[in-house]
Amino acid sequence: MDSDTESEGEHAMPSAATSKAEFVLRQPRASSDLSVAEAIAILVATAPRATSLGSDAGLHENVVAASSSLNSFLDTMLRVDPTQKQDICALFDAFLSFLNAEFLSALFTHRRAVYSLLRSLGDTSSVSVPWTDILLLKLCRVVANMSSGYTQASAQAQLLDAQALWAVRQLPQNVQDLTPSIYSAYASPGMRKLALQLVFGACIVRPSMAGDTEPQCVPVNSDDIEGIARFYGDLTVRRAGGLGDDEKLSCAMVAVLCATFALKQADNSPSPASRPYFSSLVFGCLHELFDTSRLDLFSNDPLGPAQLLLLSWGDVLPWCWRACTDPRSADMTLVSLLTALWLRHQSREDTDELGKSATLNLLMPNLSLSVTHILQLLYRVDEALNNEWTDGEAVACLARLVCWSMTQLSDPLLEGHIVFFPDAVLHLCNIFLHYVGGGTAGLDVAESALQALLHVESSDVCVAAERLAEGHDFPSAFDRGHFPSAAQIFVPPSCCLPS
Repeated sequence: MDSDTESEGEHAMPSAATSKAEFVLRQPRASSDLSVAEAIAILVATAPRATSLGSDAGLHENVVAASSSLNSFLDTMLRVDPTQKQDICALFDAFLSFLNAEFLSALFTHRRAVYSLLRSLGDTSSVSVPWTDILLLKLCRVVANMSSGYTQASAQAQLLDAQALWAVRQLPQNVQDLTPSIYSAYASPGMRKLALQLVFGACIVRPSMAGDTEPQCVPVNSDDIEGIARFYGDLTVRRAGGLGDDEKLSCAMVAVLCATFALKQADNSPSPASRPYFSSLVFGCLHELFDTSRLDLFSNDPLGPAQLLLLSWGDVLPWCWRACTDPRSADMTLVSLLTALWLRHQSREDTDELGKSATLNLLMPNLSLSVTHILQLLYRVDEALNNEWTDGEAVACLARLVCWSMTQLSDPLLEGHIVFFPDAVLHLCNIFLHYVGGGTAGLDVAESALQALLHVESSDVCVAAERLAEGHDFPSAFDRGHFPSAAQIFVPPSCCLPS
């Protein structure tokens, strides 16, 4: 069944109401001037006494004020304009408080108490949706929006539709049970989606943005990761017609979650996440998001929300690089495509130093793995230079990014920096000659290639220059560039070309 509201199963909150009953939203409307930090502190402090909510007027008043403030803040997050970077930084910082272990535990404690109170009232003529569920539903939507770069159409209008309200009611009673819910055969698709978004927010979004390593209240173990990969890997096989947009977003979250967990466990004792079968399941999810029969290294197609999510969070790319060391399950074509798309995604703002920093933060810790795939892209760029069927602008863009990456990876000041193989030097020289006589864009590529060549031993450049001179394209390269002394730029004076 594909409905968001199929059988509630073992994880659902108890309810005597039927699906035909009318929903009653019990969201506090009281005005409150509490900050997010103050409101969260109140809910955390009152969680141990949550069962007294129906009899303690003071406790009830405090909880109403706190929940109202948090509800208003989440509404703001759902309407945020991602282009206003200065305005949203503070909002994002505050939002991370929703994803810490202390608050999520407190929220689920309040949720159990509220449902216990509703059951004691004995009214089954309507389906009550308490403030805790409204906060959880909005929290999930904000996680989905943030993770996909706010590229999705606003979900505010559909936020409180019947299917979403049924799905949030089906979330488990304890926060520790969220992860098994993601792959439970008894859970509805809607509930699985919400559970996945909460786990993704707590285990991926918060650690990535806050940089902390605090204990997570949402435990994830090897068996969970294997169960998640198996469930969604099988789902991609069953859906011969392809996945919908929501399913693709969930598939991307699963790939990020599984890859990040597997990479952290890579050096530990053998686990299910280290098996080739696990890798094939994750690659199955990736193939659903990136059609290698349609996309290629030089595609300029805009990325969708699920693709943006996968390239922006977690450790998918380093995991892919590592997985390629085992040819039984890896797909080099797909990994090369992901590497190229990731480079373009990170450099979407050429003046953004944060983008360059993020690129280096991923390349450097995985130096021995990343260099293999950057070199692979270098070879592919060189092959495409004279291909009339390839988008020249897209080739130039990727060439500049690859040469820039080569420069960083070969920096002599970097501990463990790479030393170029002769073929790599030859490709860099060829790229330089191809673009040195171009316009502004071409000169940018030539400059990037030249910067990489500055880290090369002069003897290696001599060998490359000699090999280039032997080729029939060498004279035409200079004619095309209108730089008769171009060789002097990258060939040391002591190096003599053969006559």
